[in-house]
Amino acid sequence: MTVCCLPSAQAEQAGESAPSLCAAAAGGDAQQVANLLAAGADANIPDTAGETPLHKAAYAGHARIVTMLLQAKADPGAVDPAGQTPLFAATEAGHAACVALLLAGGAQANVADNSGYTPLHAAAWRNHAEAAMLLLLHGADA
Repeated sequence: MTVCCLPSAQAEQAGESAPSLCAAAAGGDAQQVANLLAAGADANIPDTAGETPLHKAAYAGHARIVTMLLQAKADPGAVDPAGQTPLFAATEAGHAACVALLLAGGAQANVADNSGYTPLHAAAWRNHAEAAMLLLLHGADA
């Protein structure tokens, strides 16, 4: 079994049957996230799709896990293959609590993806007014 989001030495340390950090983050399993981080999992290792655990937790709206990952030094500016950050993911999905946490954790409000779209564009397209307001309060202008 391959364990995504864990380098192979960390996967062995965490145990072959342990679910990946990305899967735990996406699924909202805070206890498993805590266990994997305690075992030395790197919070910035992407899965095979190029998304980090922070992308997964932000898109799924798992605010507690977003907090845990940020405390574990997850990079709020990490980009996936489309050039989207965890902030873009949280905004697109309409998870204002995660948007607020990411902005407080250092995410930049105006980072455009590979197509030139910003989190504010995503908030407008999806009619996520609370997320849009948070972005505007943090300097989003495009």
